[in-house]
Order: sequence, then C-alpha cells, then structure tokens
Amino acid sequence: MTGDRTEEQRVRAAVRQHARASAFAEAEKAASLLLSDPGVRKARARVEAAETEFGIELKRPVRGR
Repeated sequence: MTGDRTEEQRVRAAVRQHARASAFAEAEKAASLLLSDPGVRKARARVEAAETEFGIELKRPVRGR
C-alpha cells in the first residue's frame, strides 16, 4: 500500500508541476502578444517620451528661488 500511495503522490506532484509550467508558458505568450500590439507599442513609446521629457525638465535648475 505504501508503494501505491507514493506513486500517487509522485503522479500528483508531476501533474501540479505540468499545470504550473503550462500556466506560466500561457501567461508569457499572452504578455508577448499584448506587448507586440501596435497600439500598445505606440502608447509605450509615448510614455517613454514623456518620462524622458520630465526627466530632462527635472534636471534643469529651478529659477526664481
């Protein structure tokens, strides 16, 4: 009986690992598809441009103080 129980635990662990690996692979695929979307890429470029602009503005000396 102990052998059957050990085998069942081994199989359950393997199934959990497979399910976890499959979920991660599916999530990575979804994220990749989302980030490659032209609209998302444009929005990302706008955000990066704004971050750069604000970064440059923050580096300028503040006048009037």
